[in-house]
Amino acid sequence: MNDSLYRSEQPSRKGFKDLEALDVKTVINLRRWDKNRRKADGTELQLVNLPLKAGKLTEDQIIMALKAIQVAESPVLIHCWHGSDRTGAVIAAYRIIFEDWTKENAIEELRYGYFGYHEKMYPNIVTLLQNLNVGHIKEDLGL
Repeated sequence: MNDSLYRSEQPSRKGFKDLEALDVKTVINLRRWDKNRRKADGTELQLVNLPLKAGKLTEDQIIMALKAIQVAESPVLIHCWHGSDRTGAVIAAYRIIFEDWTKENAIEELRYGYFGYHEKMYPNIVTLLQNLNVGHIKEDLGL
């Protein structure tokens, strides 16, 4: 995404070692089941677990994830199971809030086929992004 923020699907044990070799410092897991501790064993990566449910994402949860990114030692990797829906929503919100992207451009990136967003299963994500209260979120994050 940029020099300090990356996205992916669930890393494997080897993937965690590769992340450390790439100098990633923090891994934020959006999965409801935390599989990172076992897979990241033997690394110095900082692990953060923020369990989210794609079909029930709220603006407050987006703010929580953005705060976690904001305070994390970077570079940061953010992931869920497939790296598509929960991760895509948080990355889109990051683009809007921290990089001043338009909501339309962030949603267009979310929908880009390479990232695998499951829009038929989770149409709520686009609605959530369209309705983000950008001013409130920036104020809450001290921006």
